[in-house]
Amino acid sequence: MSLRIDPTALDEIIKATARGERGADEPTPKSYDLNPYDLDTLTSSAGGYLSGDTHQGTATGLSYAALRALSRVPLISAIIQTRINQIAEFARPQPDRYTPGFVLRRRDGAEVDERTRAQMDALTRWLMTCGDTNLIGVTTFEALIRQVTRDSLVFDQACFEVIYDPSNGLPAAIKPVDSSTIRRAAVSEAERLSGRRDPARAAYVQVIDGRIVAHFTAQEMAWGIRRPRAELAANGYGFPELEEASSTIIDIVHSKAYNSANFTHGLHLSGILAVKSKMSPALFRAFRREFYSMLQGPAGAKKTPIIQLDPEQKEEISSVSLSNTNRDMEFSSWLNFLIKEVCALYQLDPAEIGYLFGNEGQTNSLNSAGPSERILHSREKGLRPTLRALETWLNRWVIHPFSRELELCFVGIEADSEERRIKATVDKVKSFMTVNEARATFDLPPLEKGGDVILDSGWINANAGGAGEGAAGEDTGEEDIDPADYFERAISVKTSF
Repeated sequence: MSLRIDPTALDEIIKATARGERGADEPTPKSYDLNPYDLDTLTSSAGGYLSGDTHQGTATGLSYAALRALSRVPLISAIIQTRINQIAEFARPQPDRYTPGFVLRRRDGAEVDERTRAQMDALTRWLMTCGDTNLIGVTTFEALIRQVTRDSLVFDQACFEVIYDPSNGLPAAIKPVDSSTIRRAAVSEAERLSGRRDPARAAYVQVIDGRIVAHFTAQEMAWGIRRPRAELAANGYGFPELEEASSTIIDIVHSKAYNSANFTHGLHLSGILAVKSKMSPALFRAFRREFYSMLQGPAGAKKTPIIQLDPEQKEEISSVSLSNTNRDMEFSSWLNFLIKEVCALYQLDPAEIGYLFGNEGQTNSLNSAGPSERILHSREKGLRPTLRALETWLNRWVIHPFSRELELCFVGIEADSEERRIKATVDKVKSFMTVNEARATFDLPPLEKGGDVILDSGWINANAGGAGEGAAGEDTGEEDIDPADYFERAISVKTSF
């Protein structure tokens, strides 16, 4: 039974809020997080959670089951699985600076002492098993990341339970849950009147078959939203991409169904078989049955029309087109547009899932880019924000309860290589960095002689012979030094870059 509030009383509360009459003992916000007039959507028929199976973040009222069904369309499944595989590469400690992974570090950037290092190592081992395996069974951090990421990309709602140890108040384990079963708990009368939630009450519930089976506080259940909104009607739920792309996905399904029907139920469009013969109708029907039994497609598809003509009457057949062909309707261009539209909503370039459009190998245009450059740009657009959201959720619900000084960070998204690092360093040495400074970045000892130079021809000619040897503009009697030759001599003294 839903609670009914006297509109007059509610108006008085709102006016009091505007005057700041909420108590002077503690700071209290004046703005509303809940719509106190929208009573019907704040309590389900069961009376214990917000909404039934309808996802409150969808403007069209899609259910969790509908969103899951949309995610199983092959194109959407390919997009989601591609992003999951990319993110799963970061679900392990980074083995070196060139490989994707995660690291634990101090939030203030200070130097790590032995005690903090031991704490970081222990917490890393804890993360790899998601805590105490006796509580949740054998699982891995990568499995948790894959499950949480999938729910986030389907529902824009990533949930996992944090199990606390009552003996010390610290997390004992983290356990992924089916995000489609987690709802925000219904608000109380006091929360309706105040227009905001009470952090001391149960924040979330798990609903299975319309029944509440568990309650969770805000610390016990992670509630990760990648696309948050301040819209009151959303009630704190996410804004899934699938809701925006639903009409486009339906168009893709209909287009495939249309083309598929042409092969499963259509006629053979190459022509009509005309038989000029004086055979009797019964004999002609027997001939037609025999013809169909030999040439008819599976399940009765691709039938070839057969007609009998009288040669003496000079009967003829003329072809009349009653519909456009797929080519006439620009069928391929239409499908390509739909694919690009869905990929744009997921901030993913079609090249990442194998769809190449145009002359992908040509890069002769000044402003054109090949697939590799577009994929790198796509990862900056879509992958990096998703990783940043995962960092935020893991730090808030897992890392910070252990230590407020530490944070988890996903690194290596650029996937740099040793060759690229050397090339970048050489470019710096030719402009503003000395050889010894460059060697220091590779943990190499400085050169005793000739290392404090910049490999720029103007700088070398002005300072030929080393520091203090030959003033700027002074003729030393030596020929100009080629920076490339000088660089080869400098790095050959000891270990090269």
